[in-house]
Amino acid sequence: MMLIQHNLLAENANRQLKVSTGKNAKTTEKLSSGYKINRAADDAAGLSISEKMRRQVRGLHQTVDNISEGIGYVQTAEGALNEVHDMLQRINELAVKAANGTNTAEDRFAIDQEIQQLKNEMNRIFGETEFNERKIWYPGDQKLLGYYKEQAAEFVSTSTSIPVTNDNCGVVAYGSYSISASIAEGVKISWTGYDGNGYSTVPISWDELKKNKYQFNMEDYFGNPDEPLDPNKPDGPKRALLYDANGNPVFRHRVAFAPQETATVQDLVDCINGRSFYGGGGADMTARFENNSGAGVSSSASIVSVSLSYPAAYASNHNTGKDSSTSDNVHDFDKADDKFLEPANEKGTLVQTLPSGGNLTKVPANGTSDVGTAKESTDTWEFSFYMDGIGMVKGTSNSIQYCAPNDKADDDGPSNPTINTNIPGLWWSWGEKWENNKWVLDYNHKYANTLSCSEKGAGSLGSFMQTLTGKKKTDSPGLLAPGPDAATSGDADNGGYIDIGFRLSSNDAFTYGNQQTSTYVGSFTLRFYVSNTDTEQSVLNRVNGALNGNTILDFYTPTGNSTSYGYASFGTAYANRHTIDVPIYGGTCGFYVQAGTEGGQHISVQYEALSTIALGIGDTNARTIESASRAIDEVKGALQIVSQQRSDFGAYQNRIEHAENINANVEENTQAAESRIRDADIADLMMEYSINNILMQAGTSMLTQANQSSQSIMSLLQ
Repeated sequence: MMLIQHNLLAENANRQLKVSTGKNAKTTEKLSSGYKINRAADDAAGLSISEKMRRQVRGLHQTVDNISEGIGYVQTAEGALNEVHDMLQRINELAVKAANGTNTAEDRFAIDQEIQQLKNEMNRIFGETEFNERKIWYPGDQKLLGYYKEQAAEFVSTSTSIPVTNDNCGVVAYGSYSISASIAEGVKISWTGYDGNGYSTVPISWDELKKNKYQFNMEDYFGNPDEPLDPNKPDGPKRALLYDANGNPVFRHRVAFAPQETATVQDLVDCINGRSFYGGGGADMTARFENNSGAGVSSSASIVSVSLSYPAAYASNHNTGKDSSTSDNVHDFDKADDKFLEPANEKGTLVQTLPSGGNLTKVPANGTSDVGTAKESTDTWEFSFYMDGIGMVKGTSNSIQYCAPNDKADDDGPSNPTINTNIPGLWWSWGEKWENNKWVLDYNHKYANTLSCSEKGAGSLGSFMQTLTGKKKTDSPGLLAPGPDAATSGDADNGGYIDIGFRLSSNDAFTYGNQQTSTYVGSFTLRFYVSNTDTEQSVLNRVNGALNGNTILDFYTPTGNSTSYGYASFGTAYANRHTIDVPIYGGTCGFYVQAGTEGGQHISVQYEALSTIALGIGDTNARTIESASRAIDEVKGALQIVSQQRSDFGAYQNRIEHAENINANVEENTQAAESRIRDADIADLMMEYSINNILMQAGTSMLTQANQSSQSIMSLLQ
């Protein structure tokens, strides 16, 4: 049958071609996306199952990150407790030391100072240690355990120094810098200079102080140079004195203090107002140790330290260095100077040419060449000097200090001590050693070439000689061996050195600054070295040869410039001047590690808030033997608490790490299952794609053939 109204063959071929094209399009989409489910129609049930698995996989992936953060939290806490452990061990060590009956009250006070500082640091650790800005020992269910007293603010500045020049020698404080504070004005620093004028910074507001973390440089607040130093005396000195000719501040000091977090402004005012910090200094001095007999510089002794106070330097400089053109005796702070302490005769006349007799005006009595007589001598040495603006100055020996190596194994030690080759000079023994001015049992070791230093007497020749030999166990080791009793003599026989300390004082009080008076000028130290080949006689001969009527000391500044120091510190006189109650909280601390993909699937990390009060050492001290003995037991309990919490943190970390491993395993297997449901099998799809492609080509060909079949009807119409 031949029809022209319908081409059923073409319609059939076209329908089949559409089916093949649709299948090929879906196969192409799957191959392009990599998924065999691209829409719900592809596999409605599979899509639902796949999305549930996807939620689980992505949740598990996040839990691994959660667990890593939890481990970091626990490790931070455990690391802090490690430091607390170290501090508790040190407190225990100090408590055991303080409980010893050989200590004085002053010794225990010094020991207790360290204990209290360690306790304060523990409270700081427990109060401020954070992870991701979350305080680790901040309890969620806070329970007030008590309070501890803390000063409202502490100075934290380190010492600063400035060179004293001709420009600023007058404005440097002759004593202390005073701090005033008020709620209305803020903080201000005031002082009196050596020129007698009063100086101050302009007030610094509390807002500005807080913004700058309570630290500032004084020179930033000297104010307008045209302003009077004293607003009540507008005709008085101007602030311009605080600036040099170029408008730069002539000196500077940095001030900083740290307030307690809970301190109010009123607390800070009460704590700071009326405080002061030290402002002083000394001339940078050098001295020549000479001999007027023509022997030149003595090699028997050396000068190892010189300290000349800045007030003394200024006292010899009434007109300041700026007027040095008018006087030969005025000190120029900007240049080297040989006009300080000049050798003088007994009448105090300034020595231009050194006279016979030199300036050692007092020496031990005759007969000191005899060792026995010298060892019994109570005579001291005295130098006389002249200083412009002060007059006669005397340097009197007032201390003897010696240092002896202590590197020989004690007689009580093993006959063949073993040597630890990993540490040169470390001898293991059960002997004794010289420590803190006494012999103590040394259970472990002795170090070679260690200097054991001690003070012996008040600067007399006898004290000097007594440093040469000593008695083991009952007295002190000497620089020489054997001593007077070979059986009990000091075993340190490698020599050492002896220092004679001299104090410089003026005969009459001198005036400086704003009518301040003083007799203290400074100090210096002479050092004599002693070898292991010396004898008592050879050392005595060397001392007599160096310190006699021909001995001369000449002090001078080698490079110019003295130094002024400013040290911001409350000092012991201001301890606990204004304290505030800092609360100590206890209770349970903790956090949850979301370790699963469902609500409630978490690991709870719970632990107790810690503080010195919670540890039972809130009142621990070592001020008496009794309190030190109690401290030993108190620290023992604290160590148990900290050890238990560290152990808990370690257990939590191990548990959390196992959870991390489990989640990683579940994530991997769930991802594999989800992949089998949703991901395309490329090989299978490529085969299907090839079949559909062939069908499309066949359908296209058949459609073409079917369309041509209708053309045969036209031949019947011709």
